[in-house]
Amino acid sequence: MKNLILSLIFILLGVALWFLLSHTADYSFKKWDVTLENSLRHGLQELGCADADILASVHQIKKDSKGRWVYQEMTVKMPKGKTFEDLKKSLENSGAQIKEEIDNGVKTLVIERRNRVFQKIHAIPTR
Repeated sequence: MKNLILSLIFILLGVALWFLLSHTADYSFKKWDVTLENSLRHGLQELGCADADILASVHQIKKDSKGRWVYQEMTVKMPKGKTFEDLKKSLENSGAQIKEEIDNGVKTLVIERRNRVFQKIHAIPTR
């Protein structure tokens, strides 16, 4: 009986620890980042972008007082006949705020959520 009670205590402690970790920013920072990156990759694929059209992709882990998140900066060569607006439209349903900027003469999408920049996508037109 003593072993059963001790086992139940350890199981309850394990469940409580798992619940606590799964709901903190340090553990769950990947959830939103992965969802957003999947939306981006799916949107690029729908536009006809191949892996060769992704000219650069850099991931960094950013940190602030509320936790950590994955920041991605990507440079994409847009397929012929597709525009910067097509890319923007494909990302609008991701649940993030999408802003347009000009960065060194290149149109850039800045994707934010809760005052954090998650992605910057530089769109190079095909000539």
